[in-house]
Amino acid sequence: MTTRSLSTIFPRSLDQLTSRFKRKANNQLSRRDRSTERLSVIIPTLWGPNPQFVLKLLHKLNRMRQVGEIILIDNDPSKAPEFPKDLHKLIHLPQRTNRFVNPSWNLGVEYARCPIVALCNDDILPPQKAFQLALEALMEPQPVGLIGLDKSCFEKHSDPRPPIIHNTHQRRYGYGCLMILRKAHYKPIPNWIRIYSGDTWLFEHQAAEGRYNLCIANLPIKRWKKKHSTTSSRPEFAPIKSTDDYSFGCIQDLHHHHTDAGVNRAILQALERIAAELKALRNELRDRGG
Repeated sequence: MTTRSLSTIFPRSLDQLTSRFKRKANNQLSRRDRSTERLSVIIPTLWGPNPQFVLKLLHKLNRMRQVGEIILIDNDPSKAPEFPKDLHKLIHLPQRTNRFVNPSWNLGVEYARCPIVALCNDDILPPQKAFQLALEALMEPQPVGLIGLDKSCFEKHSDPRPPIIHNTHQRRYGYGCLMILRKAHYKPIPNWIRIYSGDTWLFEHQAAEGRYNLCIANLPIKRWKKKHSTTSSRPEFAPIKSTDDYSFGCIQDLHHHHTDAGVNRAILQALERIAAELKALRNELRDRGG
């Protein structure tokens, strides 16, 4: 009796079986990739909430397997507490002067060694589930841009709903408290936008580059106080808000026309004028305050 191979007797079955094994192996590899993916968490701080609260945040992040490193941009080292030795993921970057939040994000992303970065407020305690959902979304085939929080994460509900992540075309209350994206997709925020509009800048640039912005909803997140931006809402930062809003408005006008032919020189000239006006305005505000 002639011996024939299984592939001759059952060619389709063998092909299907081989294909099934390949798919299973690829799925297992994909799951391993997701489980080993790490992110850099960037936290600018003036120790405004409370030094002990910020330490609690650092310890919480230090225990998470998804977190590869914690980059703390310390804009007021005089208020910094003593850091425990067990915070092995912490990278403390003390600054001589207050860099403000948007330049601090730029510095943190530039310093980050992980392929994914998370921009985190110092007045919230994000759960591990937030990073898990974000990492899974970033592994999907669709081009994902920025992932933030929905206002439902900060609301109390009598009927708890399961956490979800969905597409969004708007950034609403609480979105910028925690934002996650790939480092390669980060668009540096202009230096003259220091405190406000940084999240809007990142959000709109991701959409403009053809990526989907996402939102994490129904995931309870603890915070230090009922209101966000406890540091940036200080009265002494009000003048900066005015200049940031003005700067961002001018930049947006230029950004919406960046595809027009022959406008490169005009854009550069306009940016130079804006920078000069802002410098003069800030000097005037500084003189008034002094």
